Amino acid sequence: MKLVNAPVGACVFDSVGFSQGGTAAQAVQAAVRCQGFGGYLGSVTPARLASVLATGLGFFAYTYGGEWRNGPARTVAWMNALQLPPGALVACDVENITDTSDAGALASLQQIRAWANGVTAAGFLAALYTAPPQPFTGDELGALPVTRYIASAGLLQDRRGKEWTEPTHCGYVLRQVAPSVDAFGWGYPVDFSQVGQDRKGRGLPWVVA
Repeated sequence: MKLVNAPVGACVFDSVGFSQGGTAAQAVQAAVRCQGFGGYLGSVTPARLASVLATGLGFFAYTYGGEWRNGPARTVAWMNALQLPPGALVACDVENITDTSDAGALASLQQIRAWANGVTAAGFLAALYTAPPQPFTGDELGALPVTRYIASAGLLQDRRGKEWTEPTHCGYVLRQVAPSVDAFGWGYPVDFSQVGQDRKGRGLPWVVA
């Protein structure tokens, strides 16, 4: 495996269902439409990753929502189990947070910061996937020790009721462009996103065969 920058404009798919049980034939089907796959740690196996890379698809990792509460150790162990190289990206899913108080939001930010620092110390690239509902402001997310941000299709609203579209300081390297649909007839939904560059000119690194 080697690390390269994803082409700007490339289509990326992600799917919990495919992460948990996708087949080599499905990977070939997806590669006709997409250039990359974002897979969920704890579900993607080395064999499934190999079948994805064999099609020419690029790969990067997502955590399931709230995984940052468990600290970085499990994330790092899963990345290592997939034999992903140093610098491989893993995006922390920040959504569905029910405690929207100031104290709750600040406590969550401390946990996310600890997760990101631990992932970075292990040699991987810590990123954030932001989606509603979540209580954080753009400034708060922008102050975290991550260097890539990924966006859902919807606007975000912080705990003070302000709507915003991106982390204040940099913007996004990947944006979801369509609602979840069963686009391939697999019996479960798939999300599609498009690769871009943030305002600092940074792209989306992913792993290829």
